[in-house]
Amino acid sequence: MSTSTVNRPQPHQEEEWVEVKSPVLWQWTRQGQVFEGTFASIEVENLNDQTTGEIKHVEAYYFDMPSGDRCKIRETADLKQKLTAKLLGYKLRIRYESDNTESQKQGQSAMKVFKVQQSKNITPGYEHLQAA
Repeated sequence: MSTSTVNRPQPHQEEEWVEVKSPVLWQWTRQGQVFEGTFASIEVENLNDQTTGEIKHVEAYYFDMPSGDRCKIRETADLKQKLTAKLLGYKLRIRYESDNTESQKQGQSAMKVFKVQQSKNITPGYEHLQAA
């Protein structure tokens, strides 16, 4: 009599689950404010312009925080120039320095000016963001 082996599924090991939360929207409310996090992605959002009613395409910059949370910062004219794909995966420190009123048109808010610093090395585990 031959014996056959039956492949039985292994008992399922319980996995640990964590809640997936929406990113927190970071607001620049005062000069001198500092934000730090690992730059994870750039995505485009479609927002309604409150004055014209038109759809605007706005970049959103996503950051992974040391707490495990994810934050996003919406583009400003200054940040759009400074936060580029070459910085993905690096820890960034962004400081709201001042408001520039020189090119401000009537009815517009002043342009926020930021100082952006990056870590010397890419954050471990984020190297794939620079592979492309």
